[in-house]
Amino acid sequence: MKSSRASRGARTTTPMEIPSFTICGQIGRAYSGLADVLLVKREGKAGGLSALRILSTEFIDYEQIKKEVWFLRWLSHPNIIAFECAFSVDADVYVLTPFHDLCSVLRVIQAHYKHGIPEKAVVQILKHVLLAVQYLHEQNIVHRSIRCSHILLSSNGAVKLAGLRHCAFLRRNEITEAHEPLHEFGPELAEGLLWLAPEILKQ
Repeated sequence: MKSSRASRGARTTTPMEIPSFTICGQIGRAYSGLADVLLVKREGKAGGLSALRILSTEFIDYEQIKKEVWFLRWLSHPNIIAFECAFSVDADVYVLTPFHDLCSVLRVIQAHYKHGIPEKAVVQILKHVLLAVQYLHEQNIVHRSIRCSHILLSSNGAVKLAGLRHCAFLRRNEITEAHEPLHEFGPELAEGLLWLAPEILKQ
């Protein structure tokens, strides 16, 4: 199955050219099961494979999608998921990011380590996650949704922190000059309650 500007008659939210790609299969679901995550092969891309999320604004708040795309575009760190492009087709927003062949830590545990990942592997994963968190904190940003499904792994040893839609600014940020209450949780964060620190839940 192929997607292109000509074949879909798509309108884009930015002046960029919509990439052509071939859908290879489904990786999983995102946004609490509201969004498909597909494996796609992009024409003209070295390595070829990307992860494509199809976010429907009929079921997902557009402001939430816009916020995540903003973070993907502007944050840059070896341990934070990279951004390739985003475009819209009718009520759907398509977000392309690099494909990580081991998927998430959650997927690895479910498939191979029913009784837990080996301690040495946990140490290596945590090291990279903490570097990502340190970078976010240097930007006065708190992630607020660190969990196994938001930590992506590759067979080359890469570890990437995803799930940026729940990020919040600690205070006025130098990049955007935006203000956002740190402990203001919208309905979309209900799925993450099990991963929140007790002191935050207390508030």
